[in-house]
Amino acid sequence: MISLAILLTILTSSCDKEEVLEQSECIEIFKNSNWTTEEFKSNYEIQFSTNYEGTGMVGFEGNIFNKSRVDKKVELTYSFCSPIYCSDFGNVLDISIPDSIMVKDKENNDVTLDSKKEFCLNGNVNGILYYNTEINSTGKYYIKQDSEYLDGLTIYFDNTEYQEVENIVKTITED
Repeated sequence: MISLAILLTILTSSCDKEEVLEQSECIEIFKNSNWTTEEFKSNYEIQFSTNYEGTGMVGFEGNIFNKSRVDKKVELTYSFCSPIYCSDFGNVLDISIPDSIMVKDKENNDVTLDSKKEFCLNGNVNGILYYNTEINSTGKYYIKQDSEYLDGLTIYFDNTEYQEVENIVKTITED
C-alpha cells in the first residue's frame, strides 16, 4: 500500500512538472513600446523596428502584406488570393498540430519546417511558428481563429536573424 502511494505521488509530481514545462515554452505575445505599430490584417496589428520597409498591408478586394528589413535579411509576406478576392488567412493547419510541416521556400523548393514555437496571450496559445534552420530559412506563422489555426504569414530570413523574427511575431495582436 505504501508503494502505491509513493508511485502515485511520483506520477502526480511528474505530471505537474510537464505541465509547467509546456507552459514555460510558450512565448508571451506583447507590444514593443519602441517599435512602430502597423495594420497587419483586418483587426490585427504587427510591430517593426525602424529598419523595415515595404507597403505593409494593402488591398482593395482583400488584403496582402509585404514588409522586409532594409538589408533583406528578413522578409514577411502574405497573399492568399483567388481570381476574385484576397483573404487575410490561408489554409487551416491540420487539427492534430503536427511537429513539422512541408512548404515551398522562396525559390519554390519543397522544404520541411521542423522547428516549432508557440505564442501565447494570457496562457492561451494564439499562434504557432514553424521554421527551419537552414542558412536561408523559411517560416510559417499560423494564427488561431476560433478553434482552428490558419496560415497567416510566410517569413524568409537569414538564420542568424531568428531572434528578430521571434520578436516581430510576438507583437502580432488582435486590435
